[in-house]
Amino acid sequence: MNADSNKVEQIERMEWDNPTLNKRDWPLRASLSPWLNEPDKVQFMSSAGYPCLIVRSHHGAFCGYVAVPRTHPAFGYSYQGFSQLIADIISEQHRESLIEWGKSGHPKDKDGFPDVNLSTPDTEITPIGQSIIDIRVHGGLTYSGSPILVSEVAWTEFLEDFPKAKEKAKLFPSGDAARWLHIWGPAEHSFEEFKNICRSQCTCFEPPDNEVWLFGFDCAHAGDRTPAIEAQLRAANFTLSPYDKLDEYRTIEYVEEQCEKLAKQLKDLD
Repeated sequence: MNADSNKVEQIERMEWDNPTLNKRDWPLRASLSPWLNEPDKVQFMSSAGYPCLIVRSHHGAFCGYVAVPRTHPAFGYSYQGFSQLIADIISEQHRESLIEWGKSGHPKDKDGFPDVNLSTPDTEITPIGQSIIDIRVHGGLTYSGSPILVSEVAWTEFLEDFPKAKEKAKLFPSGDAARWLHIWGPAEHSFEEFKNICRSQCTCFEPPDNEVWLFGFDCAHAGDRTPAIEAQLRAANFTLSPYDKLDEYRTIEYVEEQCEKLAKQLKDLD
């Protein structure tokens, strides 16, 4: 391989805040609330030479991503070890099975479990696929895919989601559609607002780079503290269990270390 064929364009370290996250409702204990002084999205270049993103999700915890170039052997692979195309087909099959299960009245099997087929077909795993499966990072890999495309074409397609969201929001004023409109409403009539929202909370680089492939992980597993969900539970008068109180919040410094760890492993595969 040519020495320059695997280069990824250098990116500037940048940070953003997500104004749609109401951290004032999150637990406020100065020494135990590091999210108050953290950005909500960061992009930086790893020491391995791969661009990284850290994005705070709706649950208040961070997700970390590392981008590999088109020439990388893992480009286009699912984090499950086979091609993303196969992963998408399996995901669509599962979605259709769940729809049919719902239409059938949510039947249960003889043991009382949901009678729905969500099995994964046997798929040959290549050596590079096995290497992806063997990657070790916080909680394991949970994402693979292209960065969000920020373009006028993408914005035009995005606008098609508004009518349906508005209908659902009327029926469920506190539901997911209403929350989605709260976040994305300003983008309905402005491409610039669409870009600004994407920059502050989506898996996209600045400047845009859609010639890379992302592998990601999240910090919302068992044992991880998710302050936004914690706030929602408290608002609904749910009492946290003693186990929940032992959950650890994964700071942005911790997630950056995990991104570096992931980038090194991906570099070793090249």
